[in-house]
Amino acid sequence: MALRASIGSAVDQKNPLPFADDNMLAGANVYKENCAVCHGAPHQGSTGFSKGMFPPPPKLLEKADLVTDDPEGETFWKVTHGIRLSGMPGFADTLSEKQRWQVTMFVSHADKLPSAVETVFNH
Repeated sequence: MALRASIGSAVDQKNPLPFADDNMLAGANVYKENCAVCHGAPHQGSTGFSKGMFPPPPKLLEKADLVTDDPEGETFWKVTHGIRLSGMPGFADTLSEKQRWQVTMFVSHADKLPSAVETVFNH
């Protein structure tokens, strides 16, 4: 309830970036570098780091935990501010606004990733 109150009208915020492969690819790279250590990569088990967290972070690229139905404004808010009393940090000081929108786009469309984007995690 407190999280919903904090997010407020941010859920209505729309991603200013065009939905395009280059933004999805950039978002995948941001995710791989900053998010995968906790939230996992496609088709990979939990990391040792994430196993020690409470509450456990959702595996955002696995069917059971996809957040593709969350408004992009909500996801962007969480990436920007983090979530209190969890391991989710805010990235306002470490990622540019564009990078935060790119990773938001990537996570929001994780159920239909272009093949070029999926290859980011094969290296």
